[in-house]
Amino acid sequence: MAKGNVLVVGNSGVGKSTLINAVLGENKAAVGFGIKGTSSEITVYEGEGIDFNLIDTVGFEPPKAFWEIEPKAIKTVREWCKNAALDDKTENDVTMLM
Repeated sequence: MAKGNVLVVGNSGVGKSTLINAVLGENKAAVGFGIKGTSSEITVYEGEGIDFNLIDTVGFEPPKAFWEIEPKAIKTVREWCKNAALDDKTENDVTMLM
């Protein structure tokens, strides 16, 4: 059976990468301190003994103005999902944790 995906999303600096490291039991994802955040792109992590991939994302900040319909992070995730489906390297099912 193929591995599923868990997409970890949240604002910058809230601990997405720290959570991924805790689940994996090792420090694979780079972490920082403060509200700026560290992740600049989507990264897929696999761990021994877990039946799913953990997908780290860039920060999901709300738009700065009402006319900004789609923040950069949403565009990035949409593009990653599209490419993953086309590449057929990653399962299409994505579970979102908010």
